[in-house]
Amino acid sequence: MNTGITYPIAKLRSIRLTLRVTETECTITNTLFSTTNSIFQRVLKKLSIVIDDDTTKGIPVDICYYWWEFENNLIEEATQREVALRKFNENIDYISDSWLLNQDSFFVPISSDDKIPHPLIHIPYRDVSSKEVLLKHFPRYANIMDDSIWNYLLIWDKNVKENFDKILSQIRKNAFVDKYYYLSVAQEYAHLNARMLREAFILNKGGKNHGAYISPFLFHSKTSLKQISTEEISKFKWRFLLLDDKIDKDDEEGTLSSTDPTLKLTKSEILNNRISQLNIGKCNCVLVKNTDVELPMVNDCQIQIVCVDTIEKAIKLMQKYEFDIILLDYLLKDNYGYKLLTLLSKENIDTQNVLIGPQKKNFFMFISAFTTAVNERLTLESLSRDEDWWLIGEGACPTNTPELFNYRLVHLMERRLVQTGIKDLTYSNVLNTVQKIYIENNGEIGGNNKNQRIRSVRKRAYEAYHEILGFHYDYYFLQEKDKGNSVLVDSFLEKQVHFGAMLEHLLQLVHLTAFGTVRQWPEIWEEYQFFSRTVNDRSKYVTLMNKITKSIESHIIDLKSE
Repeated sequence: MNTGITYPIAKLRSIRLTLRVTETECTITNTLFSTTNSIFQRVLKKLSIVIDDDTTKGIPVDICYYWWEFENNLIEEATQREVALRKFNENIDYISDSWLLNQDSFFVPISSDDKIPHPLIHIPYRDVSSKEVLLKHFPRYANIMDDSIWNYLLIWDKNVKENFDKILSQIRKNAFVDKYYYLSVAQEYAHLNARMLREAFILNKGGKNHGAYISPFLFHSKTSLKQISTEEISKFKWRFLLLDDKIDKDDEEGTLSSTDPTLKLTKSEILNNRISQLNIGKCNCVLVKNTDVELPMVNDCQIQIVCVDTIEKAIKLMQKYEFDIILLDYLLKDNYGYKLLTLLSKENIDTQNVLIGPQKKNFFMFISAFTTAVNERLTLESLSRDEDWWLIGEGACPTNTPELFNYRLVHLMERRLVQTGIKDLTYSNVLNTVQKIYIENNGEIGGNNKNQRIRSVRKRAYEAYHEILGFHYDYYFLQEKDKGNSVLVDSFLEKQVHFGAMLEHLLQLVHLTAFGTVRQWPEIWEEYQFFSRTVNDRSKYVTLMNKITKSIESHIIDLKSE
């Protein structure tokens, strides 16, 4: 019998609650919504929200709670609804109003008498970034907008109360500690994106057009953004150049404007705060007014941010120093940040006499709230993101989208390590190559066949010789060409005290293993001894070195008795 639940139809429903959040509590007025509503009661009880008549304290924070409401009257009983929900998840194409497809279903930050937009906490029935259900149905149309200091995603699951308290803690910090909600750049961001979202829907006028299926904006959780590793980049020192006109507290125009007249934040302070959250060491900002002054050494911090407010000052500093990452604002006092790029295009690099970064390539990142404008301007100016002389990473606003900013900055720093070759020049990579030569594997070498073992090791040494030579070349290039200019390269060379000598002897050892004869046995033993002593200074490699040691010794013994 047809139960009517094979292909259930559902509509997205929602309610919006306005809370008052103070430094210590979270309340809601009983005049904003009917307290008899069952869904309203469910939200209040689960999140432990107190009802209060005082609408003046704290800041307003809105909660948008979403749920699916089935239209089929045949599935009202609980057991049938369970089956319907399962079928609904399996056949989500049959939803009539999917997530954000209808502009009336989505709420954007709104302003009130408090003069600032309301931060929003979105509570859907499941994670809207789930690849299992929602996003896989919109692969061509979904444009992910990072949830910012204005938007937070809270999944209604067993951890909803714990995660709700964490979000409130972050909102309190933004409101009462850092006071980011009062910054004009933050409020402009909220209003700009609200207007974009309101107008971002394509009306379906019938037929088989795509309008009904296009959802330009989808919020996602911060989970994936927080799963970034800073282990590699935290091993080195870095020097950034920041070009922004909002970096000086002494200059009224140099501070970020605010609806709170007592608040005078600068972009360098916000950057310092965001980068410090990455736990990659200390961060030190150096404000440069006179470009003739020598920059301090990067000794007591991991990252030095050199701050200038004009393109002219940026060019003068780049004529004296290499910078590992260059951060650009889009709007300056009397110019645009992208103008620096046009001055440093391929035709103009030589005329500007600038140092263009490690391995002769600059890395740029825009830190503007106007990311769409940045992308359009790069296209209009025919500025490609990846050229032989520069790389322009994906930008993000440190004020409004801190998680996205940290994620993209770390990604760009990792690319810088790869581009310089530093990421490959590690003891572990070298040892992995040595291991492939000398440690027997997969039964390739016969246990009792000495000649076969010797031939096999020589064959693999011959094949790996050019790989070791590549390590040697990259290290020589860094040491001779970039030492003294790049803070990143200098910090790498400081840590790898014996690296160059180890590579010299390893190169000779592999060469003798591949091409040497029994008469060169003493020389082979000498090179092996130096190599093993150098690497064994690093206790973390002892286990692997013990394996390699035994294999090399066995090979040398085979050679001597050949």
